[in-house]
Amino acid sequence: MEQAEYLPLPYFKINKNLDILSMSDKAKQLFMIGDGFLSLVDEESMEKARSNIYPEIVDNNVELNLKTKNNPSAAYEVNIHWNSEDGHIICFEAPEKTEKITDQLQKLRDRLNSTDFELLAKKEELEDAIERVNKLSGPVIPLDEDVALVPFFGDLPPEKLDIIKTDILRFIYDSSIDYLLFDFTAVGNISREGINSLEELMNTIHLMGQEIVLCGVKPKHAQAINNLRRFLKAKTVTSLSQAIHHYFGGNNK
Repeated sequence: MEQAEYLPLPYFKINKNLDILSMSDKAKQLFMIGDGFLSLVDEESMEKARSNIYPEIVDNNVELNLKTKNNPSAAYEVNIHWNSEDGHIICFEAPEKTEKITDQLQKLRDRLNSTDFELLAKKEELEDAIERVNKLSGPVIPLDEDVALVPFFGDLPPEKLDIIKTDILRFIYDSSIDYLLFDFTAVGNISREGINSLEELMNTIHLMGQEIVLCGVKPKHAQAINNLRRFLKAKTVTSLSQAIHHYFGGNNK
């Protein structure tokens, strides 16, 4: 991949022996780099890594405990795409932490709803916290001047998508991107109302002139997503790694 070091994500290029051929600056900043990709993997995840990262599985994603500079065993979603004997790996911090925070905040909000007026200020603080967590569930990450990535995390109810939508459309308005990669790898459930909100968002993006690329779509989401694609003509790519490999660094031009 051209200019891999400038990717704003932890990225590795490896060979079939899992030797690291190149990596992004973000990966160097985050991980304890040793001899090969397996040097990053915690001992408890070692066998899982060996059985999931090899060229015969062209596209795969697996959760592994990796060694970072701040944590000797941090949970990460590892996305792998093989092109011949070259493997392309992108790592995301596992979304379970965000989901746990969301669950805790929701339970606290439910309790506050049944209390008296004296807790109103705390309730407002809680609503602000939930809104911040919802924004983190669909951040916009510019990859270069033409391509941006939106990795979705957790369930996608309409109220969460409404918050995410505002940030996405504001970013598009202020930028000159041509391609927007929607990654569904870490998505849980999408309600019928959520699908409707997603359709509205994609319609708006098409009207603004950007091309949408869907990646990481799970089988349980496929029918609903395909129904959208039929009307919106969005492209679908198997994995996030494959999408970035194709669209980043001038490969799509």
